[in-house]
Amino acid sequence: MAIESMFLVLSDLHFGRDLHLPPELPPLTVSRLARWVGREKETERFFERSCRGHSFATVSMLPRYVKLLLHEAQFDGFGSDGFDLCILLGDQATVPDAQAYKFLRQYITSDHYKTTGDLHCAGLGISSANILAIPGNHDKLLRANLDLYHSEFTAPLGIPRIEPAGSLLMSRTIGRREFLFISVDASVYTAQELTIDVHARDHLARGEVSSQLWSDLKTKLDGVKKGAQVDSAQLVGAYENAVKVVLVHYAVDASRLSQHTKWEEKVLPHSCKGIEEMITELRLKYEINVALHGHLHIPGLYNYKAVQVVAATTATEQKGPNGFFVLKVLDTGEIRAEHHCWTGTRFTADPDNSLNKQLMVFPHGAAA
Repeated sequence: MAIESMFLVLSDLHFGRDLHLPPELPPLTVSRLARWVGREKETERFFERSCRGHSFATVSMLPRYVKLLLHEAQFDGFGSDGFDLCILLGDQATVPDAQAYKFLRQYITSDHYKTTGDLHCAGLGISSANILAIPGNHDKLLRANLDLYHSEFTAPLGIPRIEPAGSLLMSRTIGRREFLFISVDASVYTAQELTIDVHARDHLARGEVSSQLWSDLKTKLDGVKKGAQVDSAQLVGAYENAVKVVLVHYAVDASRLSQHTKWEEKVLPHSCKGIEEMITELRLKYEINVALHGHLHIPGLYNYKAVQVVAATTATEQKGPNGFFVLKVLDTGEIRAEHHCWTGTRFTADPDNSLNKQLMVFPHGAAA
């Protein structure tokens, strides 16, 4: 069994403003009512816990480690020195910031990254043409849209633009297989930019698959099934033969991730309304095979109603449970997930066998 293609799956990078600079919040307005009902305290706890920025050590070590993985894969028949795709599952930056996104895009695409000072490190060296990215709740944090994210990150790299609370379809033929990637932005956006008000609890970390988002996505998928070009997707072969992968930042089923606590959810909700129903209907009507998500910083592989789900943890956050997945597509058609974790001093293959196994991908509408 030779490796036909390899995908690098990174989530929740939480980059700061440069290799040596932490994130910075812009000046915020706190409404009088938010102070009165205690929302200010909730959001302060959110910023303390969730806005820590990247770890210098993990950012520095990651490129060397993934290049070692690529070299080792060549002994298993992988015929390339680079990943076929790098998939970013949101929260690319801790705070949407022009300098943070500049640092991020240069780090991802360059073989070597150097700051304006003396600090430098290896870069991931991934071609922008091989990057798929969806935004997370931090990429629109306290913003009413994704304008900054797109102008400073996706547009300079030529990554297709996903609209706020929208979807984006992309197809790729890699090796002998055709893939359809279904990107969904399920974030909830603030109505008042850079303002902490009584509604902050509803949009800081919570998601929602709205009826409009679901209706638009169904229309797009119906078009692709009929052979039309939709967004950046047009299938060459039959729809049923394509490997259909959903990319979404928010957890499909948080209850399957053992470390997810109900207490945290009550303090500041991280759930996503309507996502379970969306995944169920996508499976029944559109035969999706795999869903990838991040957000909760807990790695996991689980099955949700015949959909194989890959839950990615944070990759480079300071003091985070850092790690990432590599997905290997074999010449047999099997897809194998391998998790790699940060020990505190280096990255290594995760010894947890539950995070290193063949994905149970169910073809043509078959049930688990």
